[in-house]
Formats: sequence, C-alpha cells, structure tokens
Amino acid sequence: DGNGNDDPVTFDAGGEQVMPISSFDSTIVDSLINTGTAALSVEYRIFVDDTSSCGIRNDFWLEVIIREEADASLDPASTTDICSGDPIILVSDFTGIGTPTYSYSVASQDPGVDSVILVPSTDGSSVSVDGVGSGQATIQVDITDENGCVASATQIVNIGTTPPPNDIIGPAQPCVNTFVSYSLDSITAGNTYQWSLSNPSAGIFFNNIDTGATVIITWNSSVGNGPFNLSVTETSPEGCTTTHDLTVTLTTSVEADFSFQLNFNSDPLTVAFTELAGGGITGYTWDFGDGSAMSNDPNPVHTFPDNPMNPGQPFTYNVTLTVVGTCAPFTATITKPVTINQITVCDDVDLVAGVNFISFDVVPTDSSATAIFGSVPGLLQVSGWTNGATIFQPGGGSANTLDFVEQGKGYVVLITQNFTMQVCGSRIDTTFKRPLEIGINYHGFMGMSPQTSDDYLANLIDDNMLNDTLVVAQTYGSNVPGFTQNYVPNGGSANTLNQFENGRGYIIIVNQPVSDWRYAIGEPTELHDFIVGTVSGTAYTAGEPVEILNEAEQVIGYLEPDLDGNLRATPIYGAVSRADGGFIPGLSVGEAVSFRYNGQLVETELNFSGGMAVHEVDLRFDALNPGLDEDISLEIDEDFTLDVAPNPVGDMATLRIFNPSVGQVEVLLMDINGRVAQRLLSEAALPVGTTRIDWTSAGDLPAGMYELIAIKDGRLISGASRRIIKQ
Repeated sequence: DGNGNDDPVTFDAGGEQVMPISSFDSTIVDSLINTGTAALSVEYRIFVDDTSSCGIRNDFWLEVIIREEADASLDPASTTDICSGDPIILVSDFTGIGTPTYSYSVASQDPGVDSVILVPSTDGSSVSVDGVGSGQATIQVDITDENGCVASATQIVNIGTTPPPNDIIGPAQPCVNTFVSYSLDSITAGNTYQWSLSNPSAGIFFNNIDTGATVIITWNSSVGNGPFNLSVTETSPEGCTTTHDLTVTLTTSVEADFSFQLNFNSDPLTVAFTELAGGGITGYTWDFGDGSAMSNDPNPVHTFPDNPMNPGQPFTYNVTLTVVGTCAPFTATITKPVTINQITVCDDVDLVAGVNFISFDVVPTDSSATAIFGSVPGLLQVSGWTNGATIFQPGGGSANTLDFVEQGKGYVVLITQNFTMQVCGSRIDTTFKRPLEIGINYHGFMGMSPQTSDDYLANLIDDNMLNDTLVVAQTYGSNVPGFTQNYVPNGGSANTLNQFENGRGYIIIVNQPVSDWRYAIGEPTELHDFIVGTVSGTAYTAGEPVEILNEAEQVIGYLEPDLDGNLRATPIYGAVSRADGGFIPGLSVGEAVSFRYNGQLVETELNFSGGMAVHEVDLRFDALNPGLDEDISLEIDEDFTLDVAPNPVGDMATLRIFNPSVGQVEVLLMDINGRVAQRLLSEAALPVGTTRIDWTSAGDLPAGMYELIAIKDGRLISGASRRIIKQ
C-alpha cells in the first residue's frame, strides 16, 4: 500500500512475489481489490534476465493505481406497483468519481408481462417505468463514472392490468319509483366492482347491494331530478382501478323529443334523426309523413320523396315520433316539420363568458332548444319571453319551458366561458321584423348591417310625441359597453342605445300590439288589465303559483312569482263569447278580483277595468288555512297526478286523474296567456283512486300550446300541471 491507507490492498497471489505464467512469458496476472474509500497504489518491480551469454539482469518499477469501489442503488420514488398506463418512477443513487452516465435495461420479465417501457429522465438519474400485462419484471441500471468504473443495481417491479374504459349500460333518464338495472358493457373475470351515486339520497341500491357487475337501483326525486352521476370503480386482481361514469337525469313521465340533421346541399332528401326521448323508453315508432313504412329504429336515417309538385324545390313533411316507456303515461308523441331541398346557411354567434343577449339570422333546421343549445360548453341557462319568461337549462328535462326558438326573437344566454356557437338552417328575410305583443318582447335584429335606433324604431314613435307606441328599447350583456344600453322615444342625447346590430337581442316594450311595425288599428278585441307586484308571507313557498279568482271564486288564471316573490306583468281578461258559440270565463268590468294560495283567500281592492290598467298588489299569506292540514297538503302534492292521452291532442282525448284522498277537484285548461280556455271538470267530489274523463270538447280549441291544471279543495296542485299541444 504505497499510500499507507488503513485498508490494505488484497493480492490474489497471497504474497509479495508474483511469478509470470511461465519463465519465458512477459505477462503477470494479479487481482487487486480496493475495499476502501480512497484511491490506493501498488508498485511492482519487474526483473528481466538476459538469457544470453552476457547474463545481464535489468529491472524496472510499475505503479498501479486502484480506484475505490463504485456503488449503485435503484429505488422507487413511491411504489413498485405499476398499473398499465400509470407509470412509476425509479431513482438511481451512485457513489463514484465525477459525473456518471446511466444505462437502463430489463434484466428479466415474467411470461405474463407483454412489454416494459423505460423512459429515462434528461440527466439519467431516474427512469419512468410502465408495462403491459401481468407479472414481475427486473429493471437494471448500469452506472459508469468518469474513470470507467461501472456499478450496477436492480429493482423488481410488479405490473398489473388497468381495466379499460367501459360503458355503463342502462337508462340515462330512468323513471322515478321503478326498479332499474345497470351493468357494464363488458365484464372481466377476477375484477371487482364498487358502485356509488354522487348524491346517495337520489336512489337506493336493491337489497343494499352496491357491488358486482350488475346492480338494481330504485330512483326517487326527493333531492330533485338531477343530473346525478352514477359511478362504478372496477378493480383488477393487481389492485389497478378505473372508474366508469353515467350521467343520470330522472324523469316522472314518458317524454318524446328528437332532433334531426339534413345533408342540405350534398343530399337534400336524406335526413338523419336522433331520438331525445326520456322516461325509460322501450320502443320507438317513426311516421315520416310521406306514406313510407314506419321505422322502429331509435335513430333512423330516412330519404324522403322529392317535392311532388315542384321537384328540387323545398317541401315540408310532418314527422311524428311515438315512444313507449316505463314511466306513466307510458306513451308520448311529438311532431316536427322537416323541410327538404333546403340550401343551408349558418350563423356564427360569438358568446362571451357571462351574459349574452343574442339572436339568429337564420331559420334553424331544428329549432328545438335542445338541438341548438344542448351541446354548448359551460352553458348555465337560456331565457326567452313568450307571454312571460321561458327557461332552458342543460339537463332540465320537463322543467324546461323554452322548448323551441323562433325567428325574429332574442334570447339571453348565461355561459361560463367564451364560445362561438354555429346555428344552421335556411335563409331569413333580413328585413323581417317580428310582430310585437303588448308589453315585453324579446326581439332579434335580422339586418346584416347596423341600423340607427331612430331609423329602426321610427314606426313606433309619434312625430308629434302624443301617442308613442314604443315605451322603451334596451339591450344588455357582458359584451355591451356599460353592460346596459337604453332608448326611449325622443330621448335625444340621453339615449345610449344608438344602433341595432346583427346577432344581438333587444327588449322592446310597447303599449299596444304592433303588426308590420305600424300602429295597431282599433281597440283590442279582448278587455284586459295587468297585475304587477310581490307575493310573500310566512305560509308562502317562494316560486309557487297563486290563483286569480273572480267574485264567484272561480279560477280565471294564476300568478307565477319568481323565487324572490316578484311578479312579472300578468294579464287578467274579461269574459269572451266565441264566434262558434263557446264561452271563455273571465271578469266583468268593475268585478272584484281576489287571490288564493294553499286554500288561503286574500281579498284586495282591485277591480277589473278592462282598459289595460296596471294594478300593483302586495300579497301576503301569513297563516295556513285553519281547515287545511299542512302535512296532508304536502302529501297531496306528491301523490296527486293528472295525465292526458293522446298528447298532442286532436278532437278528443282522455283525462286520467289519480286522487289519493277524497276532496273537491276542479280541472282547468289554460292558454299561453294564462287565461281559462276550458273548464274540463267543475268542482266535483272525486273518489280515492283513478278517475277517467272523456274530453270531447278538445276539437273546439284552436291549435297551440295549453296547460292543464288541477285545483283540489281550493288549492292549486302545482306538481300536477301538464303541457298540452293541440293539433
């Protein structure tokens, strides 16, 4: 040990003299091991004998430097268990000279391991390890220092198979209070399954079994209709997991709906249909309205005959979808017009995060709110106005009141992110101005170029400032300077709404109906007033409807406060005698108007004038009706049902009423203006159970949208109302 270190050099020969392999060989062999932590040296003296007659011996010295032994390790950063697609990290450690280099390899692998993927880090000090298959693999690292000394280390890793993505098979819109089965599309032997609900109160697992490849759930609407998330976590024998999800929205009745997509220019006769029905659907029947055979395909593609009178020109067929489901009333029907031979145009609508007041300058191919807004990311709500506010929310189902968009109308879109929405359909007349109803109108500007407010609204303003039809025009939104812009007749420089722009929506309030944007001629054909104000009280539940009564305490309409108790301008009407001899009940001039909620009557000093007067009320319901038990009333709300079939309604239909307890029941049909169109059942004592009533006067009604409501013991059953389409 030339350096005199504590740890000696070990000689393989065991002594100081090392002999050549043979007397004539110039090679000597010795093994030197440095067990210390610093470099050591060994000196050899080599004697060379001259075998000639001279007999001269020479010698020289050789010093050998022995570097310290290199050492390496390969350890997991967190675990040695690998699930395919979720790699782990192994970290190398090295004691040697200078900056090392690293080389990783698979030293061995079990037959069940298909492949091992190694991805070293930039500096080589760690490696990402992933694998496919099942079993163990040995990973080796060889580390070389700057002197060429090599150290190796190994680590055994366990490779498992991650379950692949899988679909949950089962209804995404199940009926409440029914047994519904869910399973995975494919099952892997040996894997385990754990199911869960995002809100455990939304459903009950049958026999409390929430494991296994198949489960049965009884859904309920105690926490609303959703949407809820149904999840199942699938675990392989190696402990690798994948979670599969299904978004579920509960339904209380069978609902028919569909969207469709035309090929327009390339194949103007072929239409692809997509069902959007809900209610545990078990069957579909499509009538394409062209005399062809019906289809039972949920999503058919149909080629229509060309225009029979003028080939190549647009022609409209009425397509009807009838669905059968497990939710009462078990069948539902919807009809939509489909126009072939259209030349498509598209309107790009730029939405910004926040509030957007928009309009479309096309007639949408599919005007359903679901087709237009259903796939908009970050959408919270869309609002319209048709004789009152209408709402569309993603997943809102039957609670949505905005079903279709209409040309020439504006819509308020609330969204969480910027997005460009494209709406395609047929061209619209850019000079089109939608007729205005008295009061509030959500209006869309169709012109391609901006137009000054003075010019656009000129026909609604009296030059003599004596009889302006326009009350105010307004737009607002997150992309509007100042958020809100207003225009009032003859407002001059105080007006901030200076021009109307394409793609934007506007509120236009007028004091009389407007056709072709000219002053209405003559007096209104029906007498009516308006009610505004608030509804509150300790016994009042925010957002619930309030009945409007005449002096005979007959329901002639109802108020619909918002969740803050504020009333939109609600019309009340005078009685109308129809040309066909029918009679629509209403108010007489001077008649007192009262209001009822939950059986409690509130009388006011309001008297019907019939002259479009605006009456402001402050209704308070502070005590329950002494004769009405609160718990029983809540039970009635939950169990009382009112259904009609068929719907849409033709000349005749059948009402089916389930009455959970004896009481006086009245059934009214309201038109879209909140007016009683027909009294289908005057106050009658219905027995407990199901009662069927033949509706034979349906043919007397004009086509349109109606709402069927039930009143029991003087109380409106809000959960029993039904939307009716009269064909």
